[in-house]
Amino acid sequence: MTSEDYAQLQRRIDAERDPMAMADALVRGRVEPSEGRRVARSLLETNDPVLVRAVSFFLARERRTATNPAPMQEPRTRDPDRQELAWYQAACALGDDCGPDDVYTRVRCAFRGQCDGGAVDAEVLKERNRIVAAIRSRDWESLGL
Repeated sequence: MTSEDYAQLQRRIDAERDPMAMADALVRGRVEPSEGRRVARSLLETNDPVLVRAVSFFLARERRTATNPAPMQEPRTRDPDRQELAWYQAACALGDDCGPDDVYTRVRCAFRGQCDGGAVDAEVLKERNRIVAAIRSRDWESLGL
């Protein structure tokens, strides 16, 4: 596949309005900033855990951009990791295929040294429950959307 073939395929995907294509565009930063939150809300409205995970990637990127270049030890930088974990757990609670050997857990171990098998503390579980309740009740404001 040439770079032009890839670019043409990417343009076709971007033109699609189905939720998976919209999620791909959102995750890859190909959605206008002014539209990002609207697209995120529309994806969450599906209750599809795969799309919930896509929204979590979008929100994580926003948080990382807001805290960059804060040192990794600083709480502002560690908190987004906890938020990301809470969103991951929310996707799991909504039906995503999760477990100690899934890709997300392996990536956390390999690249972040967080090799706890997906174990979470009570604070993360509380945040997960808040996220799930907000998605189910369509309380976008509480999710910052």
